[in-house]
Amino acid sequence: MAHRYFLTTINENTATVAGPEAAHLVKVMRIKEGDSVILTDKSGWDYNAVAKQIDKDEIVFDVVSKERNPAEPDKKLTVYMALPKSDKLEFITQKMCELGAVRLVPFVSEYCVAQKSKKEDNKKARLAKISAEAAKQTTKVQDTSSFCRQMPTNTMY
Repeated sequence: MAHRYFLTTINENTATVAGPEAAHLVKVMRIKEGDSVILTDKSGWDYNAVAKQIDKDEIVFDVVSKERNPAEPDKKLTVYMALPKSDKLEFITQKMCELGAVRLVPFVSEYCVAQKSKKEDNKKARLAKISAEAAKQTTKVQDTSSFCRQMPTNTMY
């Protein structure tokens, strides 16, 4: 089975992977010209591709075929939950993404012990990374950049 990676750009028959994904392919997976991979565009499509040109920070692929990803759910599930204590939100984010939720919305309620932290921007970036890794693990292709987002405190009680 070929490995799955998120692509950066795609044109007619050419796809590009850049940034951390390309670095992972070059340094860890030791990709060579002619190797096959599955690329995904985060919108439900998989592309069977063959590596054509490899640089340290960018890889160009020839697209062989395009298919719908069968792992994507038909129904979109959004989970609303009160903000948990300590670092449990990271674990919950990972598991909800793996179980098929497309969005997790933590909120602060009247009875919530945990409160918003001052390091919220760092936390959002960390949760986005966790949800992206969980999506890769389950072969999902959804865009997980907004998977876990904070609602205003006065929205739900």
